[in-house]
Amino acid sequence: MRVLLCCASTASAESTMNSLSARGHELELFTRWSDMLQAARERPCDAMVLELLAALGPGGTIEPYERFAEEKMGDPALSTVPLILIALPPDEEADQMVGWPGFLYAYLRHPLDPDAILRVLSHLREGAMTSA
Repeated sequence: MRVLLCCASTASAESTMNSLSARGHELELFTRWSDMLQAARERPCDAMVLELLAALGPGGTIEPYERFAEEKMGDPALSTVPLILIALPPDEEADQMVGWPGFLYAYLRHPLDPDAILRVLSHLREGAMTSA
């Protein structure tokens, strides 16, 4: 599966990248959500993983995250791509946020956990096999 991963820091994603690549997934890493969306437009992907910390503004403002959501869901090709959202670290706070149906496929705890992401990708793959 081709998976796009957006994290606040590339260092936090290293073990996840290694684990997913070792299991045959094609991964691309981004630190800006806008770059991740552009890459998905240029070449379709099977899933996106977004660390919420990478989509917040100064002081935990959610405007950048809302722009991400609007841009993803406003594009017919991107709106169907499953999104795996990685929660904020327990010591971080953000404004309240809202979503809409079909936006989020999975919500996982911080920090990035390769095994949890692999379970979600396995579920996605099984769903794709049964719907084909």
